[in-house]
Order: sequence, then structure tokens, then C-alpha cells
Amino acid sequence: MSLKDVLKTATLTSIESLDLNRLSFYSHQNSGILSALYDKGVITDEDISTSLRQAVVNKAKEYYKIVTKRGIKPDHVSRPEILAYAIEEGIISMKDAGKIPFEERDAYEFCRHHRKENLLEKLKNELLNPIRPVSQPAQVSTSKPEQTQDLGHYSDDEHPHNYGGMD
Repeated sequence: MSLKDVLKTATLTSIESLDLNRLSFYSHQNSGILSALYDKGVITDEDISTSLRQAVVNKAKEYYKIVTKRGIKPDHVSRPEILAYAIEEGIISMKDAGKIPFEERDAYEFCRHHRKENLLEKLKNELLNPIRPVSQPAQVSTSKPEQTQDLGHYSDDEHPHNYGGMD
């Protein structure tokens, strides 16, 4: 097996097991390597879509358990569009969808309301094109301030809003 094959397999396996609630973080952390592998043709659109579909299936199953066992409304999961996709694609059967506690609507209305056109394509774009840059660590100055000034700091006992603590 070539290094190219190993990188492809490792990357696609990582995407398949990805928690889609953390997709933005994952794409920020791995954007350089993902872009390089994609640009060099090591991973293709089809590879990414197939792996993301598996990640969607995994998350949909997790959401299904959460909403049916804990009684959480499907509108309240982080990505309700994943549940809608799973119902529309038959990943969650209509029989099983009937066990979901929809809020004043049925599975059809839920899907119509939460459906995202081309979900896998949108997830792929989110994966390959992080929306905002990773924040840089704050610059810490090691120099001493030029001027010190009393800013009216009080000790805990002297503070005018000290009401004697929590007894």
C-alpha cells in the first residue's frame, strides 16, 4: 500500500467518524492537509461525499436515540437538517420516524421545514472551506508598564459593595 493510499484511507476514515457538531473545528484544525489532499487528487468529491454521508448516518442514528429515548424535540438537536435528511433518504424509516416526538408537525412537515438542499455538498464546502480563521493566541507583553497609577482598587474587605459574604 502506498503512502498516498494510507493518507486517503486515514483521511476518509476520519471524516466518516467525525462528529458533525464539531465539523467547523475539525475543518479549521485540518484545513491545510485536507486542501492539499483534495488539490492533489488524493481524495475526490465522491470520496468526501461518501465519507460525509456515513458521518451523517452516524449522527442521524445518535439524534434518533436522543429524541426517542430522552424525549427531546427534534427541532432542538444541533443540526436538525441531519434528521430531516435521514428521514427523506430512508436512513430512518417512516415507521421509526413515527416514534419521534415532533412538535406540532409530522415527519413530512419537519423535513420540509428543516431540509437543506444539497446537504452533503454544503457539508463538503464547510469541511474544505472553513468559514472563519482559527483565532490566534493573544499576544502577551513581557514589558513592564511605563506608568503605574492607583486605579482605586480595594482589597476584598474594603470594597464598598462587600456585603459580608455568603453565610
